[in-house]
Amino acid sequence: MIKMPVEADAKEIFKRISDCKGIDNCPGKSSPCPIVLAPKDEQVEIMVITEQPGKKTWENMAKKLGKLEPEIRELCTSNREELYERFREYVEREEKGVPGELKKYLRDEFTNSIKHGGRKYYWTHLIKCPGQIREKRENEKVDKEVCANTYLLEEIFVLRPKLILSFGARPSKWVLCHSSLKKKDWRDYVWEKIRRVVKGDFKAQEMEARLYEMAEETCIKAENGKERKKHKTKVCFFFHPSGANPIGQYMNEKIFNALWGRG
Repeated sequence: MIKMPVEADAKEIFKRISDCKGIDNCPGKSSPCPIVLAPKDEQVEIMVITEQPGKKTWENMAKKLGKLEPEIRELCTSNREELYERFREYVEREEKGVPGELKKYLRDEFTNSIKHGGRKYYWTHLIKCPGQIREKRENEKVDKEVCANTYLLEEIFVLRPKLILSFGARPSKWVLCHSSLKKKDWRDYVWEKIRRVVKGDFKAQEMEARLYEMAEETCIKAENGKERKKHKTKVCFFFHPSGANPIGQYMNEKIFNALWGRG
């Protein structure tokens, strides 16, 4: 059972994420510096979930922003609000990697939402701190879901998105774990979308019917033991948006074109 706070608002949750000094067994505990792109509104239309900011995040930010990497890293301890503003600038300028792929799929509305904290899109991560989840750690116990179990559920409950776009195996498995969907392998849902695209019967106006609803989350209770207000969110699964997976990139783009009616 995952307990939720009795009362919580978006500002409180984002502040707790920003102030995080590392959670026991979390992959980001060794160098905690969570990325938080808080929206201005307390409700968003679409939540985008990816795995984790890459371990070269600070290096890439420095290059794009014309800064030295130590300058960027120093903001982790001195001024995280400024760090987040610099990250928003970085996303606006970056055309490669995960930011570039998301911008390619979601277009200007995504870029503008990230830059200005708009309510159309909110981008978050399964693991908030930059790093490499796949790195082997000798003699170290790692829980790859502890960050999401601590913060991501609260983000979903407070922001109440109409739609979640989940990219990659780990975020998608986590979403399925907290859903009432009958299938428990995210690839089954991706395959269903691909099959319909290939058959040519995936119409833009049918988008709602092709998405899948998360659970009403009846298993999640507040600290006082009472169930929180039920809320349904539609969720759509995609391949990891990485240049290391060209087939996944290709299919993601095809599926998005079908979803948004781009031909």
